[in-house]
Amino acid sequence: MGLGEILAEIRSVGRVSWQLTDDALASSLLDVCSAIHGLEALRYRLISDMNERGASRPGTPVSPPGWRAAPR
Repeated sequence: MGLGEILAEIRSVGRVSWQLTDDALASSLLDVCSAIHGLEALRYRLISDMNERGASRPGTPVSPPGWRAAPR
């Protein structure tokens, strides 16, 4: 399953969350939290790789916190 498919699945759960049982709702919440942590780790790794390669655009912050704070 690719990243786009995973994000689509997360979005679909958000649209039908009111239909989930309490257990399924709690399980979905844990799954989303886990996915967020995994994506955050991936973002840090990608930012680090871009900085190591010198692939960042001029003026782009060189740290993960800087990337998060930079205007889009």
